[in-house]
Amino acid sequence: MAMTQTVHADEDDKHRAGQLHKLRLENFMCHENFEMTFGAHVNFISGTNGSGKSAVLQGIQACLGVRASDTGRSSSLSSFVKEGANYALIAVTVFNTGEDAYQPEIYGDFITVERRIGPQSGFVLKNASGRKVASGRNALTAMLDALNLNASNPVAVLTQDTARTFLAGAASDKRKYDLFMEASLLEEISENYNASAEAIEAQKSTLVAKKQELEASKEKLEELRQKVKDLQRVKDKKEDSEMLTKALAWTRVYEHDPYLEKVRIRLEVQGPEKLEALDTQCMQADADAKVLSEELQKQKASINDLSSEIQRLLHEATRLQNEHKKTKAKFLEASKRVEHVQRDLAEAYQKRNDIASSAAEEHQELINSTQAALAEYKETLNSLDQQSQALDTQEYEANATVNEQHAVLQGIAKDEEDLKLTLRAIRKTISDGEGELKGFRSTTADDVLRFFRNDQREQIKKLLSAISGQATLFHYPPVGPIGQHLAISDERWAVAVQAAIGPLFGKFIVHNNHDADVLRRLAGKSGIDLRYFSFAVRRFDLPLHQIPDRQRPQGVTTLLDILACKSVEVEAIVLNYLIDQGGIERIALASSKEEGTGLAYGPRYREIISRVYLADGSFLYQKGRSQTFVGGGRGLRPTLSVDVASQVAGIRQYIAEQGQLLRQTQQQFEQVVARKREAEGVLRKAKSKCQGIRRQRLALESQRNTANSQRPEDLMPQEDAATLVAAQLEEVDNEIVHLEQKLNDKKKMKREAKTVEEAALSAVKSKKVESDQLKTRNEERSAELNDKAEGVRIARENAEQLRKKKAVLEKKLEQLEIQKAQAESQRRQALETAKEVCTEAEGNGSLDYVNDLFRRELGQDAADEDVAACMEADRLEDELKKVLKEVHRQEGRAGGTLDELEPRLEAEEKKQRTKKRRYEQFCDPVRMLANGLDTRRKRLKDMGRRIESQVQTRFKHYMSQKGNVGTIRLNRNEGKLVMSVTMSNSKNEKNSGAVEDLKSLSGGEKSFTTVSFILALGEITENPFRAMDEFDVYMDAVNRRISMQSLIKFAFQLSHVQFLFLTPQDISAVEDAKRACQKEGEIELSDSFIKVVRMQPARENAIRS
Repeated sequence: MAMTQTVHADEDDKHRAGQLHKLRLENFMCHENFEMTFGAHVNFISGTNGSGKSAVLQGIQACLGVRASDTGRSSSLSSFVKEGANYALIAVTVFNTGEDAYQPEIYGDFITVERRIGPQSGFVLKNASGRKVASGRNALTAMLDALNLNASNPVAVLTQDTARTFLAGAASDKRKYDLFMEASLLEEISENYNASAEAIEAQKSTLVAKKQELEASKEKLEELRQKVKDLQRVKDKKEDSEMLTKALAWTRVYEHDPYLEKVRIRLEVQGPEKLEALDTQCMQADADAKVLSEELQKQKASINDLSSEIQRLLHEATRLQNEHKKTKAKFLEASKRVEHVQRDLAEAYQKRNDIASSAAEEHQELINSTQAALAEYKETLNSLDQQSQALDTQEYEANATVNEQHAVLQGIAKDEEDLKLTLRAIRKTISDGEGELKGFRSTTADDVLRFFRNDQREQIKKLLSAISGQATLFHYPPVGPIGQHLAISDERWAVAVQAAIGPLFGKFIVHNNHDADVLRRLAGKSGIDLRYFSFAVRRFDLPLHQIPDRQRPQGVTTLLDILACKSVEVEAIVLNYLIDQGGIERIALASSKEEGTGLAYGPRYREIISRVYLADGSFLYQKGRSQTFVGGGRGLRPTLSVDVASQVAGIRQYIAEQGQLLRQTQQQFEQVVARKREAEGVLRKAKSKCQGIRRQRLALESQRNTANSQRPEDLMPQEDAATLVAAQLEEVDNEIVHLEQKLNDKKKMKREAKTVEEAALSAVKSKKVESDQLKTRNEERSAELNDKAEGVRIARENAEQLRKKKAVLEKKLEQLEIQKAQAESQRRQALETAKEVCTEAEGNGSLDYVNDLFRRELGQDAADEDVAACMEADRLEDELKKVLKEVHRQEGRAGGTLDELEPRLEAEEKKQRTKKRRYEQFCDPVRMLANGLDTRRKRLKDMGRRIESQVQTRFKHYMSQKGNVGTIRLNRNEGKLVMSVTMSNSKNEKNSGAVEDLKSLSGGEKSFTTVSFILALGEITENPFRAMDEFDVYMDAVNRRISMQSLIKFAFQLSHVQFLFLTPQDISAVEDAKRACQKEGEIELSDSFIKVVRMQPARENAIRS
């Protein structure tokens, strides 16, 4: 079994770049795993035959690129692989130091060459760290040339076979000459010189022929070049025509794509979306019309009630007016009668004055007595009149109080009725709030179900469970109900949001028609009535709509501003649906009715805002010239809230506030009832006072009648003629008294008529005021009725228009299906035609080429629209026709196509360039080479003579070491080297005759002569190391000692060269030679100068020679 041997060297001495540092063999020849380190100067390697010492030399040669046949041991590298192994590995490490180092920045101080023999054979170069730097023979050759390493040179590496041939004297003069030429590199130089001389002569002979050939082809080339120039002008046009043809073919295909994509989007996306939107809008319009119609009916009923009340008041007012007219007529008649009596009384006083003036003196005394009685009677009557007038005043005041209290009671009755309505409204509000709280409590358990009616929740719960359990049936899981994905940023708009888009919160959204069919099927299985179950089809891969600023009311809060999506994944899906379906970007929010009126009816936002909602859910909108306000209420429960708990707390607070308002209103109602009782008490007192005044008036009438019955009698006796005047006066006085009494009666009647007339007028005015108030309320409600009627009409017209739009849209979609099928058929035909022209990739490349072509023609600043217009099929076809026409015209004039002439021109130009280049290369360079070759021939001869002289001198020197004489003679013509040796005779110290046949010498003499010759040749080589195998195989002890002394001296003189000497002999002669050299005082050797390696047998039964 082979053993691993490691021999270390002293590393104190400096090494030259290229010298051997270490050798490692693995499965190489007889070595399984072997490693050796070399010294810097002389290395003697000793070992018996079979120890593997020659394998060391073969390993170095093989690793440094020497062919197997040049090693002298085998013709194949595979024979170097150890028997039983499938590969061999050789690693040679050389020094890389000093100024001759090879790429030291890469390799460092050492370069390791590894050669693997067997599978994956090859060379690898590693740096000092063992990292791979390069691989392959080229990298190895570059390194060997740089370090001047040549392991195939027989002088650098003298193999065992070469050494034995020379040492045995079997080498012929021819072989010696070859060895001399090879070692001195003169052979290689001579071969290169001869090859150069032959090449130069050949080049000279071709110069003339090339010049003639060059001139002959020049005229032919010029003629062809002119033709090609003529066709070159249309070359680009022809390429353009080919590109245009391809581009036109694929343009005919692609021109259908925008239309087909547009039709597809309209059929699969926009059409279903619009149908869904129209359905929802129809439902919303019908619902709006229904709500407005119900409100209209309520308004009509309220107006009818007011109209009936107004008619009753008008009838009552008319009756009172008629009574007032009658009483006024009576008052006027009484006034006329008073005036008539006053005229009669005035005439009676005038008559009496006339009678009195005529009989003043005669009847003065009688008159005086009569006047006294009359005065007393008048005084009584005046007293009664004053009392009657006082009663009239009291009666007027009492009647005014009665009328005033009647009016007060009417106002109190109205206040009482209004407070009753307010109390009912507050109680209803509180009831609605309590209902909202119950609704919140019922939906707290399942937040998703709050968007559905109570009768739908069980079925919706089943549907949601089915969607979750069978999600794989959908391309994309449905999104819904969409309300669960929404939140509002401001709680105060919760009711407004519910009123605006609340019906959409329970909607589901699916990606496509397939998902719609699956959802519809699951809904049917869940027990949902499909007639009332609707959902939207929207593509889930569309981005969020970007609303332009011009389509959004700037500075106004809209539903889009306060709505947010809880999940980013479905944000685009949900908000796109609300924008498309609910128009949330066009629904504004206002804090007050005044602000809402300005937004809805003002000119600034009229075209942008569709509706304006207030916080209580009421809204305003304008259609044409019709402006509509629809009231809201707390009865609308918001299902969307930022915080349900805060909303519940808000409702509870609102209920508490309404309870406080209810108590305050109840107190106001009780105060009104108390005022009513007080007014009724005042009215009773006034009526009682009127009755007392009537009783007093009856008593005065009775006193007046008594006074009239006791008026003065006629004082003038009938038989006394003298008393005729007095009788006349009495008669007139009686008439005056009668007239005054009558006047008083008429005045009383006038006052009574005036009182009745004023009471009637007051009653008429009161009824008119009440009637006017009801008319005002009726006019307000009539105006609201007109708005509501207009709103109902608009809503119904809107619903009808939406249904018509839906029918028109469905018809358009059917037509689009037909158009789509036609367009797809046309595209398929165009595609088949295009594929016959070229592939799609070529077509796209042609389109890009043609696009760039038109852009160059139009200019780089041309608009994209202008370039796109040129890329239309008709324009491309026109351009193609124009280009083909130009190409045909030019080719006809040139007599051929460019494709036919251009290859010929290219070939001729290539030939012409080649001929011209060769000719130019062969002119001055050939002459320069010829001159240089002559100079080199002379220098080669001189160098050969110098090398021969140098080798001759060194050979003589080495032969003289033993007293011998040796010469060499070169015959270059015959290629022979003749070696002449004259050996000294140690017995008589006389030289024998010269010997040229070394075979006649003894074995030691032949070995000594051979070593001297090899050493002489070695001085002319520059290899960093030299090796000799079995140089002393035929030497005796004396010759071996002398040879070793010569080798040591030689190595000492060439201390920059590393030596490897392999011998099978006893190595003790080395120490003898070393001591002999030092004893003679010629050299002083350090301990590390000579390294001796004794190798153990690598296999059993090794024989020591």
